[in-house]
Amino acid sequence: MSFNVEFVAPSKAKAIKQIEIAHLPECIRSFLTVAVGALPAADEDKPRFIKVKAMGHLCEGPSSYSVSNAQIDVSEIRTSC
Repeated sequence: MSFNVEFVAPSKAKAIKQIEIAHLPECIRSFLTVAVGALPAADEDKPRFIKVKAMGHLCEGPSSYSVSNAQIDVSEIRTSC
C-alpha cells in the first residue's frame, strides 16, 4: 500500500484530526499521532503551525520477504506575528 500525505495545521488538535481522516495505514496513523502529541506545548506569545508529511510504501506478507519504506516528518513552523 502506497501513501502520501502532507498538510499544515494551526494546532496540535487540528493536526491530529487531519491524521484521523487521512487515508493512511493504521501503523502510520498511530506513529504520526504520537509524534504530534510529543511536540512541546504552544507558547501563546509565539504562534505556530504543525507541519505533517508522510510518504512511503508498506508491503503485506511475511516480514522477511516484504520491502517497506516510509519518510515521516512532523515539525513546528514558528510564525513571527
